[in-house]
Amino acid sequence: MNPLIVLSREVHGRDVDGYALLRSRCGEVFDWLLYEGAHSVAEEDRARVVGAYLSADILELSSKTELTRKMSDFCDLMRKCGGLRFLQVPSAGLDRPFYDELSARGVQIWDARGIAGTTVALSAFTGMLMLARNMHVHFRKQYENEWFPVRFGPLEPRGVENNTAVIVGVGSIGAEIARLCKAVSMKTIGVRRTSCGPLPNFDSVVTLDRKDEVLPRADWVFLACPLTPETFHLMDADAFGKMKAEAGLINVARGPVADEDALIEALQREQVRCAYLDVFEVEPLPPASPLWNMHNVILTPHAAGDAQTRYGKLDERFRQRLLQWYASASQL
Repeated sequence: MNPLIVLSREVHGRDVDGYALLRSRCGEVFDWLLYEGAHSVAEEDRARVVGAYLSADILELSSKTELTRKMSDFCDLMRKCGGLRFLQVPSAGLDRPFYDELSARGVQIWDARGIAGTTVALSAFTGMLMLARNMHVHFRKQYENEWFPVRFGPLEPRGVENNTAVIVGVGSIGAEIARLCKAVSMKTIGVRRTSCGPLPNFDSVVTLDRKDEVLPRADWVFLACPLTPETFHLMDADAFGKMKAEAGLINVARGPVADEDALIEALQREQVRCAYLDVFEVEPLPPASPLWNMHNVILTPHAAGDAQTRYGKLDERFRQRLLQWYASASQL
């Protein structure tokens, strides 16, 4: 009997012919197992499962610590598949405890790095523009049926031309943020772990240990880096103290890259003017968090990368990786 590769019926249904062709190109040495819940995988089939595709329709709205029933059932199934060798996941970050658990067993975790880079960058850039133009203020007034023109004073909208963006992380997301910033005549400074030569759309690039030198120059600080021991609480009370009071923070990286308590205090004291936050130290963000009711904050629920276009891109990434995996396995 052939080994099994698990994917949802929804994913398979998006391109039935394509998945049939993929299986043919791999010599029909495996069969698809179409997942529709725990009941769809017989106990005797678990030992045959060698790979799986954790797609968004299985993940649903699960956070790292709070799982939907569908996601919980899928995780339990993977734990029972002793021959599992790879898992395609829908996220760029691999900081879910479940992924660590599988990695410790020797399972390859195939990430989705780069799939949503353009979308995340666009969300970050949009957040900056909304804060600069005080669109969040107008939205609130709209819900209150209030005509609220602001042409002077602290709520007067700002321009962004000639502003300086400090972009922490110069990978696919950071690079796209820089390109968008240059399109509106902003200056860009990249911050990365190691030194490098000039990069497109960055006026300069410094190493992480020099971030404190460039923070005072920033009108906007974008966080677009991975969460590592080196970047944990990279933006802390000391870092916020080095920013201009007129500066804003955009975090589309991971919540713990910024010390949330220190950020809340900096925003309350107007040490930092405003923030767009898509990620948080605890997700979902607890209802008691002061961030919910801050007039100078825009929140989104870890949704900066969400777009319908990502599904087809990730499906294609999975198929290409499966071909590569088959080629490698067939040579053993």
